[in-house]
Amino acid sequence: MDNYFKDSNIELLAPGGSLEAIQAAVHAGADAVYFGVGNLNARANAQNIEIDQITEIVTWLHMNSARAYLALNILLLNNEMNQALTIVESAYGAGIDGIIVQDIGLASMIRKKYPDLPLHASTQMTISDKAGLIRAVELGFSRVVLPRELHLETIRELSEYARSSGIEIEVFVHGALCISYSGQCLMSGLEHDSRSANRGQCAQPCRLNYSVSQYGATNASGNIIKSNVSAKTEHPLISPRDQALIDYLPQLAAAGVFSLKIEGRMRGSDYVALVVSEYRTALDKLMVSQSYDADYNKLLLAFNRGGSFTRRYLLNDKSSDFLTGDYPGSFGMKLGEIKNIDISSGTLSIFLSEAYSKLPVKGDIISVRRNNSEVASAPAGKLQHYGRQLGIKGFHPDIMRRMRPGDLVFLMSDNDSLDKIRKQGHRDTQVSFKLVVSYLGREKIELLLEAEIISGIYAGKSFSQNRRCDKAPVLVPFDRIEKQLKKTGGTGFSVKEVNMSGCINPELSEIDAAYLPVAISDINGLRRDLLKLIKNEFAKSPAVRKECQTNYKENSCMADNSHAQTEARDRVRIDAWYQRLPDEPSDIACGADCYILPLWGLTNENAGNYVDAIRRIEEDCMILVWLPPAPLNEIAGWVEDSMSNLHSWGINGVASGHPGIRHLIDCDTHLEIDTTANITNSAAYCEALRLRPNAIACSDELNFSQIREIISGIVDFGLEKALESTNIVLPIYGRQRLMSSAFCPVGQNQAQCRKCYLRETDIYPDQAKMYNFIDRKKQRHILQTHPRFCTMDLLSSWLRYDEIMLVGQGSFASVGINTSLRLYFMTETSTEKRRLINLIRAYNKSFEKEDQKRLLAEIRKHTAAIADSVEAELKTGRRNIYGKS
Repeated sequence: MDNYFKDSNIELLAPGGSLEAIQAAVHAGADAVYFGVGNLNARANAQNIEIDQITEIVTWLHMNSARAYLALNILLLNNEMNQALTIVESAYGAGIDGIIVQDIGLASMIRKKYPDLPLHASTQMTISDKAGLIRAVELGFSRVVLPRELHLETIRELSEYARSSGIEIEVFVHGALCISYSGQCLMSGLEHDSRSANRGQCAQPCRLNYSVSQYGATNASGNIIKSNVSAKTEHPLISPRDQALIDYLPQLAAAGVFSLKIEGRMRGSDYVALVVSEYRTALDKLMVSQSYDADYNKLLLAFNRGGSFTRRYLLNDKSSDFLTGDYPGSFGMKLGEIKNIDISSGTLSIFLSEAYSKLPVKGDIISVRRNNSEVASAPAGKLQHYGRQLGIKGFHPDIMRRMRPGDLVFLMSDNDSLDKIRKQGHRDTQVSFKLVVSYLGREKIELLLEAEIISGIYAGKSFSQNRRCDKAPVLVPFDRIEKQLKKTGGTGFSVKEVNMSGCINPELSEIDAAYLPVAISDINGLRRDLLKLIKNEFAKSPAVRKECQTNYKENSCMADNSHAQTEARDRVRIDAWYQRLPDEPSDIACGADCYILPLWGLTNENAGNYVDAIRRIEEDCMILVWLPPAPLNEIAGWVEDSMSNLHSWGINGVASGHPGIRHLIDCDTHLEIDTTANITNSAAYCEALRLRPNAIACSDELNFSQIREIISGIVDFGLEKALESTNIVLPIYGRQRLMSSAFCPVGQNQAQCRKCYLRETDIYPDQAKMYNFIDRKKQRHILQTHPRFCTMDLLSSWLRYDEIMLVGQGSFASVGINTSLRLYFMTETSTEKRRLINLIRAYNKSFEKEDQKRLLAEIRKHTAAIADSVEAELKTGRRNIYGKS
């Protein structure tokens, strides 16, 4: 393999969740650090810096030859936009090198106000294919952070396209993995109604214990067992290990990746120091050779889950070691087990495991566990090592009484490695000097010291400083002058070489030509002045800043916002969204105006059956397919092919939150933006309007009043005319999709897994068994697997009926804005679906208050009956995760 690291400018990007972590990252060798300000970032619970510290932090990073990136990577409400822009203004003035953004509305406002400010598309924007990259280019992003689920070959393909489009690719190489596609997880609301991962408040419910049982299982008599909740909650079934891709840095470099990102803004400075230093060492050694043996002990002790790391996604590896196992927290490294407990001497005798690979030093944290639960932990005191025995002091006698022989002992920290990192000191910026001397008559000389930066983010930049001084009476040899110029201790610079070819003294003989009549104090002063100049220049400006790094342009589909709507405009539209296709096509028609079918379940063989079954009953209805926002790896190619088949299937268009959807379909294809586009403010809604959609659904985490605020704010952007031809989608019934994932907990994506198949024919390519996904509160969420691609969706245990949305939609109609009332169906019978739609339609046509009151009561009664039939809790208020009723 070629050495792609030689003369490489590949970036090592470190997390800065606190001031200490930012400093540790730079001292350990990071090229760049990303950090948040206050709570407007995806790690709101980290020790983020405050707005008045931005200039100080950016200046310090630049002076230490490191880039500074600001993470503003959450979804914003209208009333937060000014606060976010104030932070951007401060960061821009401080010389920030880039801003990481999830919210498309915020991105558009930054681009308009600061066209030369680099924007990085957060991984939570779910840009996973070429169409998404094209959209990122149109919006003026200079970098895209790819999802963690992508395979190496996919990364290579996307990096190649990105380079041709003038944008950079960033990938995560180390740290925690989300089980859900980033930006598409709503599970935090299960534990806390006011929390949202899209708002920086991830509660990590994926790390908890769950169990799986088949939905609607039958007993020995063949009768369906509805209340199948007896299965014991046993394991963290969707808690992945951390990933470590340090062995694959050459492959990532060869793929064209620009930035290697380490996750961990919620972790401490010790973690940052250990991980960054190991990756820095690997990169530096790979620049001069093609191999490096990583110190996995250091990485494991920095932090790990499950006792090892995974590379499943990058390598498309189907091995079974993806999950953490029964202990999902910080795992450490196993030392052995307790052999003896001597409380009188305060000594634990540990029998070391054959697999132990590192011994603790005084001060290291020791954890004692039993049955996957921690009994105690404490810093190690005095240690005695003899053969396979280790004696440790440091535990309090009362704590030792909890312990038993046989308890497992784990090492949790690595003070030895941290001490070595601290002794190594700061990684200096390397410079080369050239000294030129001009002779100004008999008494004066002029010294010109030129410097070229040869490492770090400012590599290639040149600086110079001159000084006029008197000739010294004593001649100083060149080697002494070179020695003085290299005395840069404590400045953050190291001089790699000094060129003195411009110092020859024409007044001296050839023998004495390597001497200068200069005072050492003048040499020292010149060096100090030049390094001070360089530091000041570093502090004042970002490494790269140029007008519109990528040209903002609009696709031809987006040029006109006055498009005509294709469906009838004389009534409120009722949508039937199928989370899962009915087993039989005859069960699909239910009286809706629009049907949205999952693309996963459609093929050339079966699509016509479902479409014909609908049109035989509802001839003039609209039929759409739902395309998930993250078609990964081989799925992306299949999606492109499928989009070309829509019209032959008799399908009118697409509902999707895919960021590049307009580049997957024709301009005249009916498009509806769905909830996975994560629209939470007026600016984002306007960016969606520029795609000329026929309907837009805001984030599933908003309530009616927040949606109404978004619509009211459109007038400020001058696009209110476009609202008249674009339906507003209001979800009023159904199960909420909590996450979509590339990991299936039923078969764990093992090769040739057939566990979930319901039918194995081309006619039913994606019909799988459904499963109860049972949490520790005995709530039965629905796990729907997709055997076609071994992916899954997790849906809520409750049924949602939002009467506020139903009643409130009239306020839009009164101002000429049409609505789509969306119902999400999963396991309802044909009779249940049709009656619910008929009741809603009757309510919409009713003008008498008494009739409306009666119909609302009937709808409540009917939804309660449906909930009872599927044994689900009925939530009649709109769930709101954004802290506003």
